[in-house]
Amino acid sequence: MVNLQCDIYVKSLHAFSDRKYRSRKSVFARVILKTRIYLIYPLKCILVLIFQGRNYDAFLVVTSPFFLPALCAWISGKPIISLQNDIFPEALIQARIITRKSFLERILTRFCAYGITRAASVVYLCESHRELAETSLGRNAHTHIIPVGAIGVEFEDNLPALSAKPLTFIYCGTLGLMHDSQTIESYLLTKILPEGCHLEFFTSGAGKLKFEERLRNNCPVLLSDKTVVLGNALENDAWSSKMKSAHIGMVFQSIGAENVVFPSKVFSVLVAGQAVLAIVSPECELGRLIIYHDCGWVVPPGDLDELDKAFHESLDGEILLRKRRNAFELGHSRYNVDVLASRWHSVLMNSCSG
Repeated sequence: MVNLQCDIYVKSLHAFSDRKYRSRKSVFARVILKTRIYLIYPLKCILVLIFQGRNYDAFLVVTSPFFLPALCAWISGKPIISLQNDIFPEALIQARIITRKSFLERILTRFCAYGITRAASVVYLCESHRELAETSLGRNAHTHIIPVGAIGVEFEDNLPALSAKPLTFIYCGTLGLMHDSQTIESYLLTKILPEGCHLEFFTSGAGKLKFEERLRNNCPVLLSDKTVVLGNALENDAWSSKMKSAHIGMVFQSIGAENVVFPSKVFSVLVAGQAVLAIVSPECELGRLIIYHDCGWVVPPGDLDELDKAFHESLDGEILLRKRRNAFELGHSRYNVDVLASRWHSVLMNSCSG
């Protein structure tokens, strides 16, 4: 139970911890996880709505699984606030799980549209998500843009100073089907990483095993001399320590995925005072944000020359310091959860009273 600004109480209903979700899994464990996500958890939500719904004023429902907002809107007599973490079914198309203009896409589009149009309020992570959803799924009269944000309090004293070499580039988080890891792979295979650059990947997700396998097969020297480090998702204390010591945070996004998913790890990168190395389209919302605030480098997917330029430029201490300080200021002023909490407070209060 969470007390939000004294007059709102939030009770969380979930199927497993974030740690459990991100831990390394066998094939059997992944099957069990999917069963819990797509069957057991929705059933748990239905039971709460039916038998305990009168105890709550509203329900905040995320798109995990993607059909949950529509299901809850259909069952519940209380207001539903739909948090669109990802935009479906477009996310499934970009992940190549379903095909465009297929019968399944048409069915899922209607289902997802029902969840959006019947909700009391809809919250999107960024403006481009809202635009895509309203174009393909329909409009809701009460929409809001609230980024995921990050907890900045533990990084408040981490104001960047001039960095000593070697520089640590870090990727912490999910490596999924819509993260462009191929650009960095191709770079390591065909170009020479500048001396003084050190890459660390602590990952989970559907793309992890193939990414690591290709690097182990093709870049054994870089792995053996620790220029490139591969590891599993980190526990909280280890993650916090790594984020405080790294200089540059890496973010990957495939072309086409920018309007359906938003790499929330970028907000942790910002509040930690790391510059951002983003392999994303310069025209996407994240790319424009980084360029406008001069808090990192934006590399179009597949552009190895631009990536090489970014690596070399990061070795310039003054440039790196400027970008890191810009990132730190942006993260704490706009994307700290303490800043975003008031926006959530307003959404919840209006939904409950409306």
